[in-house]
Amino acid sequence: MTSCHQQSSSVTNTMSTSQLLDKIKGGWAGQTIGVSFGSHTEFRYQGTFIQDYQSIPWHEGYVQELMDSWPDLYDDIYMDGDYDYDRYESDSDYADGVDDAMDEYGEDW
Repeated sequence: MTSCHQQSSSVTNTMSTSQLLDKIKGGWAGQTIGVSFGSHTEFRYQGTFIQDYQSIPWHEGYVQELMDSWPDLYDDIYMDGDYDYDRYESDSDYADGVDDAMDEYGEDW
């Protein structure tokens, strides 16, 4: 049996809160774009690759168009949206909890 867990090292990586928020937002953007891009192919090509000749729709404003017309498509992303930016700025107990969670993430990485 193998494990992917890394032994802790003496190297410490730090980043500002704004850098962390930028990375979180980037992750959400990537997830949203990926869900949008895969919307018309998910579960349709089981057991095979999508062939090069198969076009996948994409155009300017497509993400917003899908959000407006097919909101259930993004149900997994909504579950990630429990971070409250305004509350982080105004509620120190909430901010401390978020910061503690981020510290734990950092320890895992």
